[in-house]
Amino acid sequence: MRQQDGDTIRRLVAELPQPFREAIVLREVNDLSYHEIAEVAGVPLGTVMSRLARARSMLRSAWNGAERSQPGLTP
Repeated sequence: MRQQDGDTIRRLVAELPQPFREAIVLREVNDLSYHEIAEVAGVPLGTVMSRLARARSMLRSAWNGAERSQPGLTP
């Protein structure tokens, strides 16, 4: 089950639009600070914060949709 969850998360992250994928990977995988992400991405700090919030929201929605589509799970 954990492997399946990990595969699903990787797929959902890969499906994010590039700016959101970049922000979430730099934060959650590479553990960069918001300031470091802003520097790497070349965007203002507020943009980083907005992208991360939006990416998390998109992932949450996609995850809920993926759970509903799997047989045997909560409808």
